[in-house]
Amino acid sequence: MKLRIKGNSLRLRLTQSEIQEFQEKGIVQEVIKFGITPLQRMNYIIQQFDGKEVIASFDSNTMTVNVPKPIAENWVTTNQVGVENRMEINNEEDLFILIEKDFQCLKPRPGEDESEMFPNPSEEILKC
Repeated sequence: MKLRIKGNSLRLRLTQSEIQEFQEKGIVQEVIKFGITPLQRMNYIIQQFDGKEVIASFDSNTMTVNVPKPIAENWVTTNQVGVENRMEINNEEDLFILIEKDFQCLKPRPGEDESEMFPNPSEEILKC
């Protein structure tokens, strides 16, 4: 699972096997280690829940993105590329959350394994 944070936006990209795990188990987890102690780690999780909209939270070194079960089911079983929401933080700020299927790059990158990524839909257009 790829994580991109820019300003007040959060973007997660999941490979085919992660989408399958999300569908079967309802959760996918990763950890990034900045050091050897537990306080030097950040966990990031995407999970299904019984809510109405995509929301995110951060507590105790763990970022959690919750996706309502009906939205998750539609996303993983169709060609829908992504799920998004603007989560209100207060009257003046929000957090933009985008969750997407991870596509292969149109130009291969040295050293990057793309075997688990979804075929890029733009590739078919370029073949015509």
